[in-house]
Amino acid sequence: DVNINVQGGGEALTYFVGGGFLFNEGSVKPNDEKRGNLRVNLNWTTSDKWSFEVNSAYTRNATTLLQSGNNWTSLLGNALLGNPRTATTARPFGEPWVAIKDIQKLEAVSAVDRWTGGVTANFTPLRRFSHRLTAGLDVVSEETSKFFPFGSYYVYVNTVGEKDLGYRAFKSITFDYLGRLSIDLPAGIGSELSFGTQGFWEEDRRNMAVGKGYAGPGVTLVSGGAQTVAAELYSKTVNMGIFAQNRFSIADRLFMTGGFRLDGNSAFGTNYGFQFYPKGDVAYVLSEEGFLPEFISNFKLRAAVGLSGLTPGAFDQFRTFQPLTVLDDNTGVFPDSPGNADLAPEKTLGMEAGVEAGFFNDRLGVDFTLYRQHTTNALLSVPLAPSQGFNQGQLQNVGELVQRWQQEQAPRSWAQGDWRHVVGGRKGVLQAGPVPDQLPGQRLVRPDHHR
Repeated sequence: DVNINVQGGGEALTYFVGGGFLFNEGSVKPNDEKRGNLRVNLNWTTSDKWSFEVNSAYTRNATTLLQSGNNWTSLLGNALLGNPRTATTARPFGEPWVAIKDIQKLEAVSAVDRWTGGVTANFTPLRRFSHRLTAGLDVVSEETSKFFPFGSYYVYVNTVGEKDLGYRAFKSITFDYLGRLSIDLPAGIGSELSFGTQGFWEEDRRNMAVGKGYAGPGVTLVSGGAQTVAAELYSKTVNMGIFAQNRFSIADRLFMTGGFRLDGNSAFGTNYGFQFYPKGDVAYVLSEEGFLPEFISNFKLRAAVGLSGLTPGAFDQFRTFQPLTVLDDNTGVFPDSPGNADLAPEKTLGMEAGVEAGFFNDRLGVDFTLYRQHTTNALLSVPLAPSQGFNQGQLQNVGELVQRWQQEQAPRSWAQGDWRHVVGGRKGVLQAGPVPDQLPGQRLVRPDHHR
Protein backbone atom coordinates (compact mmCIF):
# COMPACT_ATOMS: atom_id res chain seq x y z
CA ASP A 1 0.00 0.00 0.00
CA VAL A 2 1.74 3.18 -1.23
CA ASN A 3 0.39 6.75 -1.00
CA ILE A 4 2.09 9.99 -2.07
CA ASN A 5 0.65 13.48 -1.45
CA VAL A 6 2.02 16.89 -2.42
CA GLN A 7 0.44 20.23 -1.53
CA GLY A 8 1.51 23.84 -1.58
CA GLY A 9 0.97 27.22 -3.21
CA GLY A 10 0.70 30.83 -2.17
CA GLU A 11 -1.94 33.33 -1.15
CA ALA A 12 -3.76 33.34 -4.50
CA LEU A 13 -3.29 29.74 -5.64
CA THR A 14 -3.08 26.48 -3.68
CA TYR A 15 -2.85 22.94 -5.00
CA PHE A 16 -3.05 19.36 -3.81
CA VAL A 17 -1.87 16.33 -5.77
CA GLY A 18 -2.14 12.84 -4.37
CA GLY A 19 -1.97 9.27 -5.59
CA GLY A 20 -1.79 5.76 -4.30
CA PHE A 21 -1.59 2.09 -5.19
CA LEU A 22 -2.84 -0.90 -3.23
CA PHE A 23 -2.30 -4.61 -3.85
CA ASN A 24 -3.98 -7.28 -1.76
CA GLU A 25 -3.70 -11.01 -2.31
CA GLY A 26 -5.81 -13.61 -0.58
CA SER A 27 -4.39 -16.71 1.06
CA VAL A 28 -6.44 -18.96 -1.25
CA LYS A 29 -5.88 -18.44 -4.96
CA PRO A 30 -7.17 -16.97 -7.20
CA ASN A 31 -8.07 -13.93 -5.10
CA ASP A 32 -6.43 -10.52 -5.41
CA GLU A 33 -7.17 -6.80 -5.68
CA LYS A 34 -5.29 -4.01 -7.44
CA ARG A 35 -6.42 -0.43 -6.79
CA GLY A 36 -4.89 2.84 -7.92
CA ASN A 37 -6.03 6.44 -7.48
CA LEU A 38 -4.99 9.94 -8.48
CA ARG A 39 -6.44 13.22 -7.20
CA VAL A 40 -5.80 16.87 -8.13
CA ASN A 41 -7.37 19.89 -6.38
CA LEU A 42 -6.81 23.57 -7.20
CA ASN A 43 -8.05 26.68 -5.37
CA TRP A 44 -7.58 30.04 -7.05
CA THR A 45 -8.53 33.41 -5.54
CA THR A 46 -8.40 36.08 -8.23
CA SER A 47 -9.73 38.98 -6.14
CA ASP A 48 -11.70 39.76 -3.02
CA LYS A 49 -14.87 39.00 -5.01
CA TRP A 50 -13.97 36.01 -7.18
CA SER A 51 -12.56 32.58 -6.35
CA PHE A 52 -12.51 29.24 -8.18
CA GLU A 53 -12.16 25.60 -7.16
CA VAL A 54 -11.27 22.70 -9.46
CA ASN A 55 -11.22 19.08 -8.33
CA SER A 56 -10.53 15.90 -10.25
CA ALA A 57 -10.18 12.28 -9.11
CA TYR A 58 -9.56 9.00 -10.93
CA THR A 59 -9.67 5.49 -9.48
CA ARG A 60 -9.22 2.03 -10.95
CA ASN A 61 -10.09 -1.13 -9.10
CA ALA A 62 -9.33 -4.55 -10.61
CA THR A 63 -10.39 -7.62 -8.64
CA THR A 64 -10.01 -11.34 -9.21
CA LEU A 65 -12.81 -12.94 -7.24
CA LEU A 66 -12.74 -16.23 -5.39
CA GLN A 67 -15.99 -18.16 -5.64
CA SER A 68 -17.74 -18.15 -2.27
CA GLY A 69 -21.09 -17.95 -0.51
CA ASN A 70 -24.25 -19.77 -1.61
CA ASN A 71 -22.73 -20.87 -4.88
CA TRP A 72 -22.35 -24.23 -6.66
CA THR A 73 -18.73 -23.31 -7.39
CA SER A 74 -17.94 -22.07 -3.87
CA LEU A 75 -14.49 -23.31 -2.95
CA LEU A 76 -15.11 -23.32 0.80
CA GLY A 77 -18.54 -24.95 0.45
CA ASN A 78 -17.24 -27.79 -1.72
CA ALA A 79 -14.25 -28.29 0.59
CA LEU A 80 -16.26 -28.38 3.83
CA LEU A 81 -19.01 -30.62 2.47
CA GLY A 82 -16.63 -32.97 0.73
CA ASN A 83 -16.79 -36.64 1.80
CA PRO A 84 -13.48 -38.54 1.41
CA ARG A 85 -15.38 -41.84 1.32
CA THR A 86 -16.95 -40.82 -1.99
CA ALA A 87 -13.70 -39.57 -3.52
CA THR A 88 -13.05 -40.32 -7.18
CA THR A 89 -10.30 -39.52 -9.63
CA ALA A 90 -12.28 -36.51 -10.89
CA ARG A 91 -13.12 -35.36 -7.33
CA PRO A 92 -10.24 -36.48 -5.08
CA PHE A 93 -11.74 -34.82 -1.98
CA GLY A 94 -15.26 -36.10 -2.51
CA GLU A 95 -16.53 -32.65 -3.44
CA PRO A 96 -20.35 -32.60 -3.68
CA TRP A 97 -20.69 -30.33 -6.75
CA VAL A 98 -17.47 -29.17 -8.41
CA ALA A 99 -13.89 -30.36 -8.01
CA ILE A 100 -11.51 -27.99 -6.22
CA LYS A 101 -9.06 -28.04 -9.13
CA ASP A 102 -11.82 -26.95 -11.52
CA ILE A 103 -12.97 -24.17 -9.18
CA GLN A 104 -9.46 -22.74 -9.19
CA LYS A 105 -9.45 -22.74 -13.00
CA LEU A 106 -12.58 -20.59 -13.10
CA GLU A 107 -11.82 -16.92 -13.84
CA ALA A 108 -14.05 -14.22 -12.34
CA VAL A 109 -12.70 -10.71 -12.91
CA SER A 110 -14.08 -7.23 -12.28
CA ALA A 111 -12.47 -3.96 -13.41
CA VAL A 112 -13.94 -0.53 -12.62
CA ASP A 113 -12.67 2.84 -13.83
CA ARG A 114 -14.20 5.98 -12.34
CA TRP A 115 -13.49 9.65 -12.92
CA THR A 116 -15.13 12.49 -11.02
CA GLY A 117 -14.54 16.16 -11.58
CA GLY A 118 -16.06 19.48 -10.70
CA VAL A 119 -15.65 23.22 -11.04
CA THR A 120 -16.95 25.78 -8.54
CA ALA A 121 -17.09 29.55 -8.99
CA ASN A 122 -17.69 31.83 -5.99
CA PHE A 123 -18.72 35.46 -6.45
CA THR A 124 -19.21 37.86 -3.53
CA PRO A 125 -20.13 41.31 -4.88
CA LEU A 126 -21.10 42.52 -1.40
CA ARG A 127 -20.10 41.42 2.09
CA ARG A 128 -23.54 39.92 2.75
CA PHE A 129 -24.45 38.86 -0.77
CA SER A 130 -22.78 35.80 -2.32
CA HIS A 131 -23.19 33.39 -5.23
CA ARG A 132 -21.85 29.87 -5.77
CA LEU A 133 -22.11 27.89 -9.01
CA THR A 134 -20.93 24.27 -9.21
CA ALA A 135 -20.87 21.85 -12.16
CA GLY A 136 -19.77 18.25 -11.84
CA LEU A 137 -19.24 15.12 -13.92
CA ASP A 138 -19.15 11.49 -12.79
CA VAL A 139 -18.16 8.80 -15.32
CA VAL A 140 -18.02 5.08 -14.52
CA SER A 141 -16.82 2.31 -16.83
CA GLU A 142 -17.12 -1.25 -15.55
CA GLU A 143 -16.30 -4.65 -17.04
CA THR A 144 -17.08 -7.98 -15.39
CA SER A 145 -16.46 -11.44 -16.76
CA LYS A 146 -16.77 -15.04 -15.66
CA PHE A 147 -15.05 -17.77 -17.67
CA PHE A 148 -15.67 -21.52 -17.32
CA PRO A 149 -12.91 -23.25 -19.32
CA PHE A 150 -13.64 -26.14 -21.67
CA GLY A 151 -13.01 -29.60 -20.22
CA SER A 152 -13.76 -28.76 -16.56
CA TYR A 153 -17.13 -29.72 -15.10
CA TYR A 154 -19.42 -27.05 -13.64
CA VAL A 155 -23.04 -27.31 -12.53
CA TYR A 156 -25.42 -26.10 -15.31
CA VAL A 157 -22.45 -25.66 -17.66
CA ASN A 158 -21.19 -29.25 -17.89
CA THR A 159 -17.79 -29.55 -19.58
CA VAL A 160 -18.44 -27.51 -22.74
CA GLY A 161 -17.30 -24.17 -21.29
CA GLU A 162 -18.98 -20.78 -21.01
CA LYS A 163 -18.14 -17.10 -20.77
CA ASP A 164 -20.36 -14.40 -19.24
CA LEU A 165 -19.40 -10.82 -20.07
CA GLY A 166 -20.91 -7.55 -18.87
CA TYR A 167 -20.18 -3.88 -19.52
CA ARG A 168 -21.58 -0.81 -17.80
CA ALA A 169 -21.20 2.83 -18.85
CA PHE A 170 -22.62 5.38 -16.41
CA LYS A 171 -22.53 9.16 -16.71
CA SER A 172 -23.95 11.81 -14.40
CA ILE A 173 -23.86 15.56 -15.00
CA THR A 174 -24.85 17.78 -12.07
CA PHE A 175 -25.16 21.50 -11.50
CA ASP A 176 -25.91 23.54 -8.41
CA TYR A 177 -26.42 27.27 -7.94
CA LEU A 178 -26.77 28.86 -4.49
CA GLY A 179 -27.30 32.51 -3.64
CA ARG A 180 -27.26 34.00 -0.13
CA LEU A 181 -28.35 37.40 1.12
CA SER A 182 -28.09 38.50 4.77
CA ILE A 183 -30.01 41.53 6.04
CA ASP A 184 -30.32 43.14 9.48
CA LEU A 185 -33.93 44.18 10.02
CA PRO A 186 -35.24 46.55 12.72
CA ALA A 187 -35.91 45.36 16.29
CA GLY A 188 -32.88 43.06 16.35
CA ILE A 189 -34.20 40.72 13.65
CA GLY A 190 -31.74 39.06 11.31
CA SER A 191 -32.70 37.61 7.94
CA GLU A 192 -30.73 35.16 5.80
CA LEU A 193 -32.24 34.37 2.41
CA SER A 194 -31.02 31.36 0.42
CA PHE A 195 -32.16 30.56 -3.11
CA GLY A 196 -30.96 28.54 -6.05
CA THR A 197 -31.44 25.68 -8.45
CA GLN A 198 -30.19 22.10 -8.71
CA GLY A 199 -30.37 19.44 -11.37
CA PHE A 200 -28.82 16.29 -12.75
CA TRP A 201 -28.75 14.25 -15.95
CA GLU A 202 -27.98 10.54 -15.57
CA GLU A 203 -27.44 7.92 -18.26
CA ASP A 204 -26.86 4.25 -17.47
CA ARG A 205 -26.13 1.72 -20.22
CA ARG A 206 -25.47 -1.98 -19.62
CA ASN A 207 -24.52 -4.63 -22.18
CA MET A 208 -24.37 -8.33 -21.44
CA ALA A 209 -23.33 -11.33 -23.53
CA VAL A 210 -23.05 -15.07 -22.92
CA GLY A 211 -21.25 -17.63 -25.07
CA LYS A 212 -21.68 -21.34 -24.31
CA GLY A 213 -20.56 -24.58 -25.91
CA TYR A 214 -16.95 -24.38 -27.06
CA ALA A 215 -15.62 -26.83 -29.63
CA GLY A 216 -12.42 -27.43 -27.70
CA PRO A 217 -9.85 -26.00 -25.28
CA GLY A 218 -8.21 -22.63 -25.84
CA VAL A 219 -11.38 -20.75 -26.85
CA THR A 220 -11.92 -17.72 -24.57
CA LEU A 221 -14.26 -15.39 -26.50
CA VAL A 222 -18.03 -15.13 -26.26
CA SER A 223 -18.28 -15.42 -30.04
CA GLY A 224 -16.53 -18.79 -29.87
CA GLY A 225 -19.56 -20.43 -28.27
CA ALA A 226 -22.05 -22.50 -30.24
CA GLN A 227 -24.84 -20.67 -28.39
CA THR A 228 -24.68 -16.92 -27.81
CA VAL A 229 -27.11 -14.59 -26.04
CA ALA A 230 -26.93 -10.80 -25.75
CA ALA A 231 -28.92 -8.15 -23.89
CA GLU A 232 -28.85 -4.37 -23.51
CA LEU A 233 -30.32 -2.07 -20.86
CA TYR A 234 -30.50 1.72 -21.03
CA SER A 235 -32.01 4.35 -18.77
CA LYS A 236 -31.94 8.14 -18.66
CA THR A 237 -33.16 10.28 -15.78
CA VAL A 238 -33.39 14.07 -15.76
CA ASN A 239 -34.24 16.07 -12.65
CA MET A 240 -34.44 19.83 -12.18
CA GLY A 241 -35.61 21.93 -9.28
CA ILE A 242 -35.54 25.36 -7.72
CA PHE A 243 -35.54 26.18 -4.02
CA ALA A 244 -35.68 29.11 -1.64
CA GLN A 245 -35.74 29.57 2.11
CA ASN A 246 -35.49 32.41 4.60
CA ARG A 247 -34.16 32.12 8.13
CA PHE A 248 -35.13 34.75 10.69
CA SER A 249 -33.30 35.19 13.99
CA ILE A 250 -34.73 37.34 16.77
CA ALA A 251 -32.23 38.47 19.42
CA ASP A 252 -30.21 35.30 18.77
CA ARG A 253 -32.83 33.37 20.75
CA LEU A 254 -35.73 32.64 18.44
CA PHE A 255 -35.01 31.16 15.02
CA MET A 256 -37.63 30.56 12.32
CA THR A 257 -37.13 29.12 8.84
CA GLY A 258 -39.55 28.78 5.95
CA GLY A 259 -38.80 27.46 2.51
CA PHE A 260 -39.87 25.39 -0.46
CA ARG A 261 -38.56 23.26 -3.29
CA LEU A 262 -40.09 22.86 -6.76
CA ASP A 263 -38.98 19.67 -8.53
CA GLY A 264 -39.53 18.17 -11.97
CA ASN A 265 -38.40 14.66 -12.93
CA SER A 266 -38.50 12.71 -16.19
CA ALA A 267 -39.92 9.73 -14.27
CA PHE A 268 -43.15 11.60 -13.50
CA GLY A 269 -46.14 10.61 -15.63
CA THR A 270 -47.06 12.74 -18.63
CA ASN A 271 -50.04 14.11 -16.71
CA TYR A 272 -47.87 15.53 -13.92
CA GLY A 273 -45.52 18.49 -13.97
CA PHE A 274 -43.44 20.11 -11.25
CA GLN A 275 -44.04 19.11 -7.63
CA PHE A 276 -44.07 21.53 -4.69
CA TYR A 277 -42.37 20.61 -1.38
CA PRO A 278 -42.60 23.17 1.47
CA LYS A 279 -40.78 23.07 4.81
CA GLY A 280 -40.50 25.05 8.02
CA ASP A 281 -38.84 24.91 11.43
CA VAL A 282 -38.60 26.93 14.62
CA ALA A 283 -36.18 26.85 17.57
CA TYR A 284 -36.35 28.83 20.81
CA VAL A 285 -33.36 29.02 23.18
CA LEU A 286 -35.05 29.74 26.51
CA SER A 287 -31.79 29.61 28.43
CA GLU A 288 -30.86 32.98 26.87
CA GLU A 289 -33.86 34.70 28.45
CA GLY A 290 -32.37 34.82 31.95
CA PHE A 291 -35.40 33.73 33.97
CA LEU A 292 -34.44 30.04 34.30
CA PRO A 293 -32.67 28.71 37.43
CA GLU A 294 -28.87 28.78 37.32
CA PHE A 295 -28.50 25.00 37.35
CA ILE A 296 -30.18 24.90 33.90
CA SER A 297 -27.26 25.80 31.66
CA ASN A 298 -29.00 25.17 28.34
CA PHE A 299 -32.65 24.77 27.34
CA LYS A 300 -34.01 24.75 23.79
CA LEU A 301 -37.37 23.92 22.23
CA ARG A 302 -37.49 22.94 18.55
CA ALA A 303 -40.02 21.83 15.95
CA ALA A 304 -39.95 21.17 12.21
CA VAL A 305 -42.29 20.12 9.42
CA GLY A 306 -41.53 19.31 5.81
CA LEU A 307 -42.75 17.51 2.70
CA SER A 308 -40.49 15.21 0.66
CA GLY A 309 -40.99 13.03 -2.41
CA LEU A 310 -40.01 9.62 -3.75
CA THR A 311 -39.83 9.44 -7.55
CA PRO A 312 -40.92 6.42 -9.62
CA GLY A 313 -38.48 4.48 -11.77
CA ALA A 314 -37.27 5.90 -15.06
CA PHE A 315 -39.60 3.76 -17.24
CA ASP A 316 -42.49 3.04 -14.87
CA GLN A 317 -44.79 5.47 -16.70
CA PHE A 318 -44.37 3.72 -20.07
CA ARG A 319 -46.17 0.67 -21.44
CA THR A 320 -43.49 -1.84 -22.43
CA PHE A 321 -43.32 -5.05 -24.45
CA GLN A 322 -40.92 -8.00 -24.64
CA PRO A 323 -39.74 -9.37 -28.00
CA LEU A 324 -40.10 -13.03 -28.95
CA THR A 325 -39.85 -15.32 -31.96
CA VAL A 326 -42.58 -17.69 -33.09
CA LEU A 327 -42.76 -20.20 -35.91
CA ASP A 328 -39.04 -20.22 -36.61
CA ASP A 329 -37.98 -16.68 -37.62
CA ASN A 330 -41.25 -14.77 -37.23
CA THR A 331 -40.82 -12.00 -34.68
CA GLY A 332 -43.37 -10.48 -32.37
CA VAL A 333 -43.91 -8.94 -28.96
CA PHE A 334 -45.94 -9.70 -25.86
CA PRO A 335 -47.12 -7.27 -23.14
CA ASP A 336 -44.69 -6.74 -20.26
CA SER A 337 -45.50 -3.67 -18.13
CA PRO A 338 -48.80 -1.76 -18.43
CA GLY A 339 -47.28 1.62 -17.55
CA ASN A 340 -49.13 4.50 -15.91
CA ALA A 341 -49.31 8.01 -17.38
CA ASP A 342 -50.75 9.33 -14.10
CA LEU A 343 -47.75 8.40 -11.94
CA ALA A 344 -46.80 11.02 -9.37
CA PRO A 345 -44.12 11.01 -6.68
CA GLU A 346 -44.83 9.37 -3.37
CA LYS A 347 -45.10 12.18 -0.81
CA THR A 348 -44.11 12.06 2.84
CA LEU A 349 -45.00 14.69 5.44
CA GLY A 350 -42.57 14.64 8.36
CA MET A 351 -43.20 16.42 11.67
CA GLU A 352 -40.74 16.63 14.53
CA ALA A 353 -40.72 18.27 17.95
CA GLY A 354 -38.10 18.08 20.65
CA VAL A 355 -36.47 19.46 23.77
CA GLU A 356 -32.75 19.82 24.48
CA ALA A 357 -31.61 20.67 27.99
CA GLY A 358 -28.33 20.82 29.86
CA PHE A 359 -27.86 20.98 33.61
CA PHE A 360 -24.95 21.88 35.90
CA ASN A 361 -22.76 23.35 33.14
CA ASP A 362 -23.91 20.62 30.74
CA ARG A 363 -22.61 17.81 32.92
CA LEU A 364 -26.05 16.26 32.65
CA GLY A 365 -28.28 16.56 29.59
CA VAL A 366 -31.63 15.52 28.19
CA ASP A 367 -32.53 15.23 24.50
CA PHE A 368 -36.11 14.17 23.73
CA THR A 369 -37.62 13.93 20.22
CA LEU A 370 -41.06 13.04 18.90
CA TYR A 371 -41.41 12.28 15.20
CA ARG A 372 -44.32 11.47 12.91
CA GLN A 373 -44.05 10.54 9.25
CA HIS A 374 -47.16 10.33 7.07
CA THR A 375 -46.77 8.92 3.54
CA THR A 376 -49.50 9.36 0.94
CA ASN A 377 -49.69 8.25 -2.70
CA ALA A 378 -47.44 5.32 -1.80
CA LEU A 379 -45.94 3.67 -4.88
CA LEU A 380 -47.20 0.09 -5.00
CA SER A 381 -47.24 -2.52 -7.75
CA VAL A 382 -50.91 -3.51 -8.06
CA PRO A 383 -51.59 -6.95 -9.65
CA LEU A 384 -53.82 -6.94 -12.73
CA ALA A 385 -56.22 -9.57 -13.97
CA PRO A 386 -54.33 -12.24 -15.97
CA SER A 387 -56.76 -11.68 -18.86
CA GLN A 388 -55.12 -8.30 -19.48
CA GLY A 389 -52.01 -10.14 -20.62
CA PHE A 390 -49.29 -8.27 -18.70
CA ASN A 391 -46.41 -10.03 -16.97
CA GLN A 392 -46.15 -7.35 -14.27
CA GLY A 393 -48.48 -5.44 -12.04
CA GLN A 394 -49.16 -1.75 -12.56
CA LEU A 395 -47.31 0.79 -10.44
CA GLN A 396 -49.89 3.10 -8.88
CA ASN A 397 -50.03 5.87 -6.29
CA VAL A 398 -52.09 3.98 -3.72
CA GLY A 399 -51.79 3.15 -0.07
CA GLU A 400 -50.83 5.13 3.00
CA LEU A 401 -48.16 4.69 5.68
CA VAL A 402 -47.88 6.32 9.09
CA GLN A 403 -44.75 6.00 11.22
CA ARG A 404 -44.36 7.41 14.72
CA TRP A 405 -41.41 7.18 17.05
CA GLN A 406 -39.80 8.86 20.00
CA GLN A 407 -36.19 9.02 21.06
CA GLU A 408 -34.65 9.91 24.39
CA GLN A 409 -31.02 10.55 25.25
CA ALA A 410 -29.43 11.54 28.54
CA PRO A 411 -25.77 12.47 27.92
CA ARG A 412 -23.56 12.86 30.96
CA SER A 413 -20.00 14.20 31.15
CA TRP A 414 -17.49 15.05 33.84
CA ALA A 415 -15.30 18.12 34.28
CA GLN A 416 -12.06 16.13 34.37
CA GLY A 417 -11.05 14.16 31.30
CA ASP A 418 -12.94 13.60 28.09
CA TRP A 419 -15.43 11.02 29.37
CA ARG A 420 -18.95 11.17 28.01
CA HIS A 421 -21.75 8.69 28.64
CA VAL A 422 -25.06 8.56 26.77
CA VAL A 423 -28.14 6.68 27.90
CA GLY A 424 -30.97 6.59 25.39
CA GLY A 425 -33.86 4.70 23.91
CA ARG A 426 -36.11 4.70 20.89
CA LYS A 427 -39.46 3.18 20.04
CA GLY A 428 -41.76 3.52 17.08
CA VAL A 429 -44.98 2.35 15.44
CA LEU A 430 -45.56 1.67 11.74
CA GLN A 431 -49.17 1.70 10.56
CA ALA A 432 -50.34 0.84 7.05
CA GLY A 433 -53.34 2.70 5.75
CA PRO A 434 -55.92 1.63 3.17
CA VAL A 435 -54.69 -0.17 0.05
CA PRO A 436 -56.60 -1.27 -3.06
CA ASP A 437 -58.23 -4.67 -3.38
CA GLN A 438 -56.17 -7.35 -5.06
CA LEU A 439 -56.92 -10.67 -6.65
CA PRO A 440 -56.95 -13.79 -4.44
CA GLY A 441 -53.47 -15.17 -3.88
CA GLN A 442 -51.75 -12.00 -5.09
CA ARG A 443 -49.90 -9.37 -3.08
CA LEU A 444 -48.89 -5.76 -3.37
CA VAL A 445 -45.22 -4.94 -3.84
CA ARG A 446 -43.53 -1.66 -2.88
CA PRO A 447 -40.51 -1.15 -5.17
CA ASP A 448 -37.34 0.70 -4.17
CA HIS A 449 -36.72 4.02 -5.90
CA HIS A 450 -34.76 7.24 -5.31
CA ARG A 451 -35.71 9.84 -2.75
